Amino acid sequence: MQDAKNSLRVLGFFALLLMGGCQFLESALPIQSTQTLPAFPTEAAVFATPQSPPIPASTAAAADPAAACAPLYFPADGERPQYRLDMYAGLETHAVDVHETISYPNTSTDTLESIRLVVEPNWTRGVFNLAALEVSGETPEGASLSGGYLDIPLPVPLPPGCTLVLDLKFVLVLPYQEGIFGYTDNQTMLTNWYPFVPPYHPDLGWQTNRPGEYGEHLVYPMADFRVRLEFQEKDRTIPVAAPAPGEVEDGITTYRLTGARTFSLAFLPRHNHLSQMVEDISLHIYYRGSSKAAAQAALETMAKSIVTFEALFGTYPFESLTTAEIEMVDGMEYDGVFFIGSEVFDWYNRSQKNTFSLMLAHETSHNWWFSQVANDQAMEPWLDEALATYCELLYLEDHYPDLVDWWWAFRVDYYDPYGPVDATIYEYDYYEPYRQAVYLRGVQFLQAVRDQVGDEAFFEFLRQYYQGGRSQVVTAELFFETLDGSTIVEFESIRSSFFNH
Repeated sequence: MQDAKNSLRVLGFFALLLMGGCQFLESALPIQSTQTLPAFPTEAAVFATPQSPPIPASTAAAADPAAACAPLYFPADGERPQYRLDMYAGLETHAVDVHETISYPNTSTDTLESIRLVVEPNWTRGVFNLAALEVSGETPEGASLSGGYLDIPLPVPLPPGCTLVLDLKFVLVLPYQEGIFGYTDNQTMLTNWYPFVPPYHPDLGWQTNRPGEYGEHLVYPMADFRVRLEFQEKDRTIPVAAPAPGEVEDGITTYRLTGARTFSLAFLPRHNHLSQMVEDISLHIYYRGSSKAAAQAALETMAKSIVTFEALFGTYPFESLTTAEIEMVDGMEYDGVFFIGSEVFDWYNRSQKNTFSLMLAHETSHNWWFSQVANDQAMEPWLDEALATYCELLYLEDHYPDLVDWWWAFRVDYYDPYGPVDATIYEYDYYEPYRQAVYLRGVQFLQAVRDQVGDEAFFEFLRQYYQGGRSQVVTAELFFETLDGSTIVEFESIRSSFFNH
């Protein structure tokens, strides 16, 4: 394979851009209707293995797994997809040149005729520019990119227990906008920035949802990541908020994240950095110059939250936890990293009685309720958001018990919550009633269950639910089955009071 620098410069993108050339961009712009994709240039797939001659299907399965998967695929060596992402990023050009390789094992019992990739940046025209695509060394015919989905007919169906390799090269031309994707003068945000394979369900097919007006809509399987990042600006040290420690060699930083849902980054050239340790976990925060006191308080809250949630649910799953102050509204969680809006930092008042501290505990808890125990965030958002909001209370109960009554009054009772807990993100016309139902009524539901079954049974239920749901994409069915199995107390009347279904 070519060296990293050459392999990342897809079609000479940055040279064209700096010379004012736009032929590549015009030809590669994705359109919202179906388009035919270009062929992949000659280069061996990263995970390619020597191919054996075809074996008749009748004898392949009886021979060995390698024969059953030949000629294009190989036996699955694990249950998680593997992502390799090589990035060449330009802060001045506001573009990212990416070579992505996905090793995808078919862990279902179905033989797959096609693969779907979620391509979230393609919902905005001109942002995602696909240069090349290959499936286990073959150029697929009939692949189509439409909206946020890339559908790829496979040259040969993928049997259960076999792994294919997807190789993609693409360029992200980032939009100027605040929030979790795009750039401003102070930040470059990369969340949901690369194509990924969604969960596959034998009855439902690929588990994907359209975007809503608010809330999250993506469903992520567990995966492993190796990300290599190189900046175009060689003469600058650029702070990066990442979900894992980086290893630097020859100007390229390598990150490895195992057992996560997604890999998110922020380039923060104007931010300061603080860190501390809790147990063997490194905590990091990136903040603007005026926010140092809030940043120090944030690290303390993150540390205390980890101690509480490890004791209640299970071990924190990563080597580090990073947060950053960015230009956005509220906060947003990802594996090993989350982001908090500058306005929230402004609410810090040097006490625990503020939304800032609560949000730090809330987002930290998503490393249990989102990262490890995942769910369909569009159809059953309460499964992570109600639990994460309730974790704010658990944090205060453990470290600041005198603030528990204040939390109920300030966070919940003031709003007089209403609506069914089991709402989808599509059922409301604006955000407020959705938050009232999913987050705040969700908290009231969890407290009603706790009051009914008692603290011992309630916390044992949470531990069992976490352990039973870890690494999965769960549904409410597992939640209530676990609750049924952990107590003999009747709670069905509570459920009917808070849920529509």
